[in-house]
Amino acid sequence: MSTASTHPRSAAAVARSSAGFTVVELLTALVFLGVAMVGVTAVFAAHNRAYIGLDTRLAMETNLRIGMDVVTDTLRDTGYGVETSVVNWITWVPGFVANPTITVGPPDTLSSASSTAQEVAQLAARAPAGATAITVDDPAVIAPGALGLLLIDDSENALVVGAAGTILTIDTDPTVAGNQGLSRAYPATTPLRRIDVTTFSIGTDASGYPQLMRNLNQGGGAQAVVDGINDLQITIVAAAEQYAVVLGAQSARPDPRTGAVVQQTLQSDVTLRN
Repeated sequence: MSTASTHPRSAAAVARSSAGFTVVELLTALVFLGVAMVGVTAVFAAHNRAYIGLDTRLAMETNLRIGMDVVTDTLRDTGYGVETSVVNWITWVPGFVANPTITVGPPDTLSSASSTAQEVAQLAARAPAGATAITVDDPAVIAPGALGLLLIDDSENALVVGAAGTILTIDTDPTVAGNQGLSRAYPATTPLRRIDVTTFSIGTDASGYPQLMRNLNQGGGAQAVVDGINDLQITIVAAAEQYAVVLGAQSARPDPRTGAVVQQTLQSDVTLRN
């Protein structure tokens, strides 16, 4: 009968198999892990800077497009429903001698007069030809001064020179002494539109950040329309017919990749409706 022989593992072999990682191996692994993390962090930071830079540019471009739409829409309607000679008709806007009036900067200032898109009131009673007084249904939106230049039935301008309740005293030709009356009769419910003057300029907020400003010239002063617009240039292509508008903008914060504030311009050619 034979007995199977056993070969027990040596104490050294058992020790080696249960010892785990050595300090050198752990340090080597940590070094490789640290290098990998540095690479990952660098890639993440680069992508984050690229994202912030793109977001900054998109915000600036959006502001440019909004600002351009606001200015060109107003400029395009210049002169609609208002007499060509505005000096005697529009006296509440200093320096308004032509329509549009451009004050050269830089940046430029643009003032434009045109009829409101919708009627603001109606005649409450028939107005005969030659009348220098009319009765309206809503005098709250019509008054001498900034609210007092009317377009009656889309055909005749009248300057409000006095008001007593719903009865307005008008002058249809301020170039002639005295109040001139209506050229023809108008029935009750005839629509009345108002001629408004809008002025665009460049201003800044409390922190000095540039803004496109709009003044309706009705006592409220200039109000911010779009942030980041730092330049406005109006070039006459054909007087009273076509104009070139250039808006400049700057980013709200520096591009993180370059550290510089981003600048951009946008141009649009505008042909007047009239």
